Amino acid sequence: MKIFILVVSTVILAGVASSESQECYLEVLTICNHNTISTRGDSIQCNAQYGAIDRVEADLQKYANSLLYKSFDLLLLSTYYDNYIKNRIGFDHLFLNMSNTLWDSSIDTIKYITSRGGRMSFKNTKPENLHSERAELYELHSIARALDIQKSVAKEAIALHRTMATLRSGKHDPEVAYYLKENHIERHREVVRDLTGYVTDLRGLFSGNDAALSRYLYNGYLDAIY
Repeated sequence: MKIFILVVSTVILAGVASSESQECYLEVLTICNHNTISTRGDSIQCNAQYGAIDRVEADLQKYANSLLYKSFDLLLLSTYYDNYIKNRIGFDHLFLNMSNTLWDSSIDTIKYITSRGGRMSFKNTKPENLHSERAELYELHSIARALDIQKSVAKEAIALHRTMATLRSGKHDPEVAYYLKENHIERHREVVRDLTGYVTDLRGLFSGNDAALSRYLYNGYLDAIY
């Protein structure tokens, strides 16, 4: 009796698994039988989606858009120092490097969304206004603003990862969580750490009597790094 029950259970589970794993095949079979394959649009089942990507797609889109907007904020800071008046090439390269990094991260996120069968949307996303004042700031103020921008992005990545990694969220997808950790969260940590060090250095240097000389030398230091 026990053997009979085991065999029946195995057959039922195999049938369920088979039907779930043949969704694309069954869809194509239906299309071919009705001779609609030439007029069929996007496939419902024959796509690259699996896991919870359909439920987290909007969150990933919002994150990618946020990276784009913040890369423009850093680009504005960069352009202010790349002129004949200010002429702080080191600070220009610092902010330009961070802007390019966020831009590349956004493009990489968009590619990841599409690789999982999703689509990118640039609609319904309002950029976050971290600062209302103009970008023409002193060096220490600019780095402090850049630190705020980078910490904001890092918090978004952590919040998104928390949603992906939590079973009860309804959006649990371990593959997305792994992608965020390996490609974004760790990178944000390094940038935030570096900017915090720059703020600490400049606060000490600018508090002395040779603030102008310190600013000039620190600009050369940043130029050598970036």
